[in-house]
Amino acid sequence: MLLIISESYFLVDSVSSCSTYTFNGVQYTTSGVYTDTLSSASGCDSIISLVLTINGGITAPITLELLLDDFCLETFWNVKDSRDTVIYSGQNYNCSSSGGGQQANTLIIENMNLAPNECYTFELGDVFGDGLGASQWGPYNDGSWLIKDYNNLVIGQGQGNFGFLIEYSFFVDESNFTNVIGDGDLQPKLTVYPNPFNESTTVKIQNIDGPHTLELFDLSGRIVKTITTISNEITIDDISTSRGIYWLVIKNQSNLKPIKLIKE
Repeated sequence: MLLIISESYFLVDSVSSCSTYTFNGVQYTTSGVYTDTLSSASGCDSIISLVLTINGGITAPITLELLLDDFCLETFWNVKDSRDTVIYSGQNYNCSSSGGGQQANTLIIENMNLAPNECYTFELGDVFGDGLGASQWGPYNDGSWLIKDYNNLVIGQGQGNFGFLIEYSFFVDESNFTNVIGDGDLQPKLTVYPNPFNESTTVKIQNIDGPHTLELFDLSGRIVKTITTISNEITIDDISTSRGIYWLVIKNQSNLKPIKLIKE
């Protein structure tokens, strides 16, 4: 008699979502650990566990605290919206390909203004595939990351080796930011005046060349006006919308942050 003992499998998958997530045909709306048992090709039980995090109730600005490892040249990250538009990003940190360098083990802090009523995804990547796990290659230091909202609610965090890419999604319910974005004479700057406005308002983009694509959103996330122009001073008028709060996004300029408009 030939006895063959086949192995069972135990898999764990960690996922974050803005509101709901479907796992093996079942829709979940709350964070938790969910398990399902399947049969493998050899007839053995295979257990799949889902560690689900629902990230909602978040207030912008969002803060990223990224501690780079000794191979920070390999590290890149971005924050994008539900239309895959990159709003913030970072890469090309000053490290040697063999380890060490000016920005090795440096803490990067990025404050990110994000428009409300939108699902965003934070992506953290490593081109070599060892995440922030520099210590496995010798006397080097691992890196870590943490993102939190305006109220210090931790959205996600991790450290060491995560492979090539990790993603965390979160839904921004509220935002707090100002009418003038940008600091310093040479930094990109976005100014809107008057704001609040009645019939029209002027958008001034400084220290960055066009063309520019402007999108105006209402609080439900619906686009109410789109403008594409090479000018750095744009008048927004003929807005067939009611009075209220709107968000202006310079879609193709990721270093210009969304700005709140109030129509009276």
